[in-house]
Amino acid sequence: MSRGSFKRLLVSIRRWLPTPAGALFLAAVVVAVAAVVFGGTALGVAAVLTSASLVAALFASAARSRQAVEVELRRTRQQLTRLKGDAQRLRDAVGTPSPDLPGRPSAVRRLEQAEADSARLERELSSVRTSMQTQSNATKGEFGAVSSRLDRLAEARREDRQSTRDDFRAHEALVERRSATLRSEIDRQMSRSLRMVIGQLDDGTVPDRLLLLVTTHRSGSTRLIDVIRTHPSVRLHPTAELWDRLGFEGRRYPVAFSDLPGPADLVEVDRDQVAAVPRLPTFDYAGRSAIRWGVEKAHPQFADFDADAMVDGIRRLEGDGVGVDVVFGVRRPLDAMWSMHEFKSRQPSWYARLETAAIPSWIERSLRVIRDVQTELGGLVVDHADLPDGPSLRSIASIVDPGMSSDDVTSWLRAAAGWTAPETRRQAPDSGFLGSPSEERVRNGPSGAWEGVADVITEAESHYLGITSASRG
Repeated sequence: MSRGSFKRLLVSIRRWLPTPAGALFLAAVVVAVAAVVFGGTALGVAAVLTSASLVAALFASAARSRQAVEVELRRTRQQLTRLKGDAQRLRDAVGTPSPDLPGRPSAVRRLEQAEADSARLERELSSVRTSMQTQSNATKGEFGAVSSRLDRLAEARREDRQSTRDDFRAHEALVERRSATLRSEIDRQMSRSLRMVIGQLDDGTVPDRLLLLVTTHRSGSTRLIDVIRTHPSVRLHPTAELWDRLGFEGRRYPVAFSDLPGPADLVEVDRDQVAAVPRLPTFDYAGRSAIRWGVEKAHPQFADFDADAMVDGIRRLEGDGVGVDVVFGVRRPLDAMWSMHEFKSRQPSWYARLETAAIPSWIERSLRVIRDVQTELGGLVVDHADLPDGPSLRSIASIVDPGMSSDDVTSWLRAAAGWTAPETRRQAPDSGFLGSPSEERVRNGPSGAWEGVADVITEAESHYLGITSASRG
């Protein structure tokens, strides 16, 4: 490489700072200063992020420039090595100074000049290397300062987010506490208001006797209680006083037929819960009994499938002076199981936790409780197939009023059948309580869901036959 080439290289290196890389460096310094001025604000964060990207670009440019200079330095060293070799060979050729050797003075001068140029180039290259190292160290320092600033800002933002989350949780907990207090106060006010309403409903009379319907689900029990409610001597008591004394847990009248437009009576359908129960026409006849009857409908589930608890509640009520006549409502088990499944298909929220595969066990347990209570207390049985005016319904008329004539019983049941017919009943929208049965109610259940519980279905059928046989006996 010629001496002119070296000079041009040195000039290029010295002009590095005014280049785009140098401009990036200056821009990075300016933006970094802006970041310091704006502090942790959003603009400051943006400035710092910008300066970081600029310094990173500067650092990469400086690394590339340093690599190019290092290549040139290696080439220069090689040229110097060759130049020194040439000088040494020339020195050896010249030997001892002799005024008789032609061309010696000029050769010595060229040698000395070459050595001087080599030493100067070495110094200049060393200076450039030192300058490059200094600039590289400065760039690294600047980059480190910006990185440190970014780390501090990131940590501050993390702390701010954590503080915000803590504040939100504290506020959320406060809102929840206040909401709970408000809900509790609302519940107390509603309970107080309901108790006042229920107190006004209670006319102070307790039925002389009670017809207690103990039934399986989907056995026609709602129609049965409504048919009985049309008798002039029977009513669903407006308060849950007798229900509570029996120890039952559950709703006294279905929600599907409650709170609908039309004539209705306010009834405490559950503890501290009042609903409008449809008012049905009453069949009147001459010479009816003066005995006041109440009627309640309960499923074995309301006593937690505990026959002993149900018997104890009945005896406790009788010990309080209220006579109890038990009526058992049943249905062919497979029909009851399919009807439960069909109702759940129309209204999935009804007993949502009860899977289709568990329905046979539910019906079997219910029938087992009914059979145990029947064994202990006896009672009339009303089969679903006997509704609405079969022989067992005539027997209920004889229980409520033994003096009611056969013609009056026939007239009452005929009228009640029309008043309670499913096709004329109004139910809550989308309740799904009333619906058409499946065309084929096979033993293995819907989609074979009951194939593995054939023994449970057989046991339920055994209970059903035992209950209906005892009634006929």
